[in-house]
Amino acid sequence: MSCFRAFILSLLALVGCSKPAGPAHAVQKLVVDQQHNQAASKEAPAYVIAASTGLLVDAHGFQFTYGAEKIVPQIAQVVVDSSHVYQMTVGQDGVFTIDRSTAAPLRGGPFEGFRSGTKVIVAIGQSSAASDQSKGSLKVSWVAEIRVQ
Repeated sequence: MSCFRAFILSLLALVGCSKPAGPAHAVQKLVVDQQHNQAASKEAPAYVIAASTGLLVDAHGFQFTYGAEKIVPQIAQVVVDSSHVYQMTVGQDGVFTIDRSTAAPLRGGPFEGFRSGTKVIVAIGQSSAASDQSKGSLKVSWVAEIRVQ
């Protein structure tokens, strides 16, 4: 009986000490728009988000072009710094998530989320050739900076 009591007390102590996951750990949503498109204007403002483990990117209402040609985006790339670049597939509906489970490293280790104080670049477009999808070759249609608070 005393072992059982010790087990319950230990379990209660662990539960009482755990911190709930707050908004800083929640996946946030970013809507792709022309206003933030740095491919169209170098003066475009950056998105500002709170630190989080991931980002849901909604591009379903945006008209992507490459030059004068309308395109359907296939790939997104995230550049954290020169040593950490990631790639993920854009869903057919234009919605995708950037997190540890979807961001395949092109350079660097596993994606560690959006950390406070960092600036991240997100680019969306098409692969330059079907065989290049795994190599990170991208025809960029939309690009934006994200500042993480």
